[in-house]
Amino acid sequence: KTIIYFLIALMITGFFFTGYSYETNAKKTIVIQSVEGKLTDDMLNRSIQVISGRLKDLSPEKFEILAIPEKNQIQIVLTDNWDMKAVENLILQKGRLGIYETSDNERLKEPLMTNSDVAVMKCLEDKSSGFYYLDIKFRDSSVAKWSDATRRNINREIVIAVDDVVLANPLVREEIHNGSCQITGNFTLSEAAYLAALGNNGELPASFRIVQ
Repeated sequence: KTIIYFLIALMITGFFFTGYSYETNAKKTIVIQSVEGKLTDDMLNRSIQVISGRLKDLSPEKFEILAIPEKNQIQIVLTDNWDMKAVENLILQKGRLGIYETSDNERLKEPLMTNSDVAVMKCLEDKSSGFYYLDIKFRDSSVAKWSDATRRNINREIVIAVDDVVLANPLVREEIHNGSCQITGNFTLSEAAYLAALGNNGELPASFRIVQ
């Protein structure tokens, strides 16, 4: 009987760990395809670079990404721990950042600053409130442009938008010399991390749709 009980215990233990291993190794696959026809190798590689950067900024979870050039597709394989809705939004959104001047409470068409001006965008916590905000550092080559823009717009609102969706419209109170900008809005960690992942990795060079 002792031997039988021991074997049963081993079987149950083995079943448990097999099941656990299966769960932790479970994977999900997303395939996206260009909606703009044939992509050049450069556009496809740039898209992979942007998407990879976004995913790394969003979560420490592992993923695999590869190009399927003959179909203008990109395949992303993720562990089961990812927030799939957030991932789907992140890999499809163009991520076009624009900071605009305003006139008569309407934003002007041409942005002051774009993705190309951004050196790094971070998600940081405001310890006093518990909410999160976005901290933008502009490239050295764009610091003077940002300084001029803020000096020109003292006591006026500027508009900060991603893909034409307004994130904030702060009032400029003084000239900013150090090439920085902060976006506050009582963001949760997931909201701020998502926006930082978008803004920190540039704009996708093509538009995509999910096909799998």
